Parts: sequence; C-alpha cells; structure tokens
Amino acid sequence: MDPVRPTERPLLGGVSNSGPWGSSTAIVAAIATIIFVLHPATAGVYGLFIDELYFLACGEHLAWGYVDMPPLTALQAWLARTVLGGSVWAIRLLPALAGAGLVVLTAAITRRLGGRPFAQVLAALAVAVAPGYLAVDSLSMNSVEPLLWMGCVLVVIRIIQSEKRTLWIWFGVLVGVGMESKQTITMFAAALLGGLRTPAPQPDAPSVLVEQRRTQAVQRGDQADTPWNEHTRPARGDAGERLAHHHVWR
Repeated sequence: MDPVRPTERPLLGGVSNSGPWGSSTAIVAAIATIIFVLHPATAGVYGLFIDELYFLACGEHLAWGYVDMPPLTALQAWLARTVLGGSVWAIRLLPALAGAGLVVLTAAITRRLGGRPFAQVLAALAVAVAPGYLAVDSLSMNSVEPLLWMGCVLVVIRIIQSEKRTLWIWFGVLVGVGMESKQTITMFAAALLGGLRTPAPQPDAPSVLVEQRRTQAVQRGDQADTPWNEHTRPARGDAGERLAHHHVWR
C-alpha cells in the first residue's frame, strides 16, 4: 500500500470558522510588525553594545573573513551604514527584520505541523516574547542565525510532507548562508539530519534521505567556501565531508 501523503498546506492561515482565531495571518503579521517596530524604537536606550563597535569596524574593511568570524556580520554592518546611516536605529534594523521573520516562520512551521489558527498565534507570540530571542536584537553573528535555522526546519518539513526532494538544494543554500554568519549551523544541520535517520514508526513510510539530493544539499552548504571557511577548514574539518560520510547517510 502506498503511504498517505499529507495534504499541502498554505504557509499561514487556516479554517475561518473558529471565531476570532479563524484566520491567524493578520494576527501573526501584527505580532511580527510589533517586533519589527519595537526593537528599533528601543535601540537608543542603552546605545551600541561593545561587540557592535567591533563589527562596525570590520564593516569598514570588508573581507572574505576575519580572524574570529565569517564575513556576513561585517557585511550587514557595511550595508546598514551605507544605505541607512550610522545611527543605532539603522544598525539594528536588519536584526529587527530577522526577528520579525522568525515570528512568521514559527507560525508557518506550526501550520505545517497541523496547528490550527490559535496554535499558530500562540507559537508566534511565544517566540516574540522569548528572552533568548529578545536578547539578539543587536548586530551580531546571532542576529540572523535563528532565522536560518528555522528556515532549514521549514524546508525539511516541506520535503517530508510533499516528498519534493529537490528542496534539499534550498536546505543546502540556507546552511551555506548560515556558515557565512556562524559555523554552529553545521552542528544544527548534523543534528537535524541525524534525527531524520531515526527509524520511522511505519515500515512503509517514505524516506526523504534518498537519491543524490541529500549529497547535493551538503555540497551546496559546503560550497560556501569563502577564504575564511578555507582557512579554518583544517581546524574544524570538512563539514560537508563529515556530513556526507556520517552514519546519517548510511
């Protein structure tokens, strides 16, 4: 018997016959907007954090990498100062946008997992007020990392539900971008893929880790080979090779 494939769901929203929570899209959008406005509005209370001064200095000397970090954070600093100016509000606008996107992705993941409108709103609100995420509103290597992690999770859920294995390419792209921000995304990717290798409860459940797509995903991530990645490869090892030959592929 062929396994039953879950019905494709829209990213947000749901049935509209359950009272005030009938359509969660507007409420989630409102929460994300509040987060996007709140962070820049309170940015000037304490001024710049000491690490932000370092990132701004790196942004004045753009390179493919630095002694202690990949290039993406410095690029964010350069973009903020070049396009928006050097105010605290301008420097923290991109992290605020990432925080708003994290709220939207959380609701989207909840929807994909079968959550109704109330669950979507509750999940979005929980992420919006989580102290751990509220603390990364400044310019840092962590400001976009949660957004990329959640993006990887959403892609994997879509692969499982739709069996569109070509989406592994986008998983690799997100991991590759994340490696230009902070290398910890490789540990997240390894843990996520290792979890997918855990035997399914149904023997006939479709496997999403098949064909050459998985290898292509790893290659897309590890092909983000800026000189910084190449320089640190002897210390951290080849992330792509480790993933490709790890037991999660066997």
